[in-house]
Amino acid sequence: MEQATALMNATVVEPSAAERARLANEIGKLRERHDTADIALEQATALMNATVVEPSAAGRARLANEIGKLRERHDTAEIALEQAKALYNATVGEPSAAESARLANEIGKLRERHDTAEIAEVHQRALDAARRPDA
Repeated sequence: MEQATALMNATVVEPSAAERARLANEIGKLRERHDTADIALEQATALMNATVVEPSAAGRARLANEIGKLRERHDTAEIALEQAKALYNATVGEPSAAESARLANEIGKLRERHDTAEIAEVHQRALDAARRPDA
């Protein structure tokens, strides 16, 4: 767990999205031996951190989908929140209004399963982003 946390913490200061994703994959390798929800959350957080610096909306959506794969094994509200934040990040700069709305709807599906105040807030921000005039 300590190693997973250290790797996740490294993603906070790493300027490269590719390197952040690589660090997240290192956490995934730890999960091959110790597949716990706590380590999966560290990996989900690392992947979400990669979306913060990923230059393309499609790349951010791909990273969000990787978090979704983690949820297939560890469907917790905390991991769902990381996916919701990653999906929201994918709406930022998304040129297609339809794609932006689809991403917001994906967050809505997360809310159906894990209806927390935090996910609701991210969902509302994504809906607002999908309605922006330049989308």
